Amino acid sequence: MSTSLYTRNRRQLACGLVATETFLGWTLMGKISTRVPRSNDQKLLNQYQEIFDEWAAEEIIERVSRYYSDVEQCHYLPHRPVVKSCCTL
Repeated sequence: MSTSLYTRNRRQLACGLVATETFLGWTLMGKISTRVPRSNDQKLLNQYQEIFDEWAAEEIIERVSRYYSDVEQCHYLPHRPVVKSCCTL
C-alpha cells in the first residue's frame, strides 16, 4: 500500500520558493539567493579587522590552513556582524 504525505496544498511564495503542505507539516522547495552584498564601508571593515586581530591575540580564534584535511570536525565563525552599528568603539 502506497500513501502520499502530500496534501496537494501548495503556495508560491514571493521569494520564489514553493511551500508544500504535508501531513507532517510544511516544507519549502526551490533555490534562494545566497549572495550577500559585500560591505564597501572601510570604517566598518577596519573595525572587523581590529576585532579579529584581538580575538587572534587572545587565542579565541586561529587561522586554519586551507588544506587542513586531517581533522574530523572544524568550527568556523558564523556569518554575522561582529560590530553593532548602534554602538561605538
